Amino acid sequence: MTLTEIKGIFDIRGILSAQSRDSGSRLRRWARNILALLVIFVASHFLESRFHFNAWLFDTMNRGFEHQSNTLWLTAIFSLVAFLTMQVFDMNKEVMRRRSAEAQAVGLAYHDPLTGLANRRKFDEHLLGLPKDRTFGVIMVDLDDFKPVNDIFGHTAGDVVLAETATRIASACGRDCLVARFGGDEFAIVTRPIEERAEAEAIAERIATKFDTPFMVGSADATIR
Repeated sequence: MTLTEIKGIFDIRGILSAQSRDSGSRLRRWARNILALLVIFVASHFLESRFHFNAWLFDTMNRGFEHQSNTLWLTAIFSLVAFLTMQVFDMNKEVMRRRSAEAQAVGLAYHDPLTGLANRRKFDEHLLGLPKDRTFGVIMVDLDDFKPVNDIFGHTAGDVVLAETATRIASACGRDCLVARFGGDEFAIVTRPIEERAEAEAIAERIATKFDTPFMVGSADATIR
């Protein structure tokens, strides 16, 4: 075999090798494009309800196939990032919802739903947690004239009176006292630390004066002690 023939064989092999590399490159490019499409379709499925950009996606994909796969990959990356961002946002929203529900459950467990005051359970736990080396006063409040309000004006009017009663008692006691509603028209107060009985009696007197003003029940006034 002459040198020319050998050279011709090498030239043919070079051409075949180049064609093989070009074919492999096209296959790899198509494989990447197909993977990018899968990413886009999965992401757009979840994002369609939030952002109406499916038409934009398909237009971009068409341009990606017509021109270059880089555009398609940028679209895939954008779609994936947007999808992951919304997933994180939804997860955070769900966590906040659960925390809010838990806080609401705790609130209902320790507070009276009508007045917003502490309930009997909260009152008992507060008493047990008080320091043993300090003195506290406990004041009980029972509305003697409340039953006629329910009988004459109805339970809705009675609830309004109870809510107003809670506001008046709380304003008389101040923030350092725990005010609780036991149920019905019964309330209880744990005072701040006191040195002598007279301090608790002074708080009780302030509570009593809050009932000197009649309660507005519809268009009528109701005096409750």
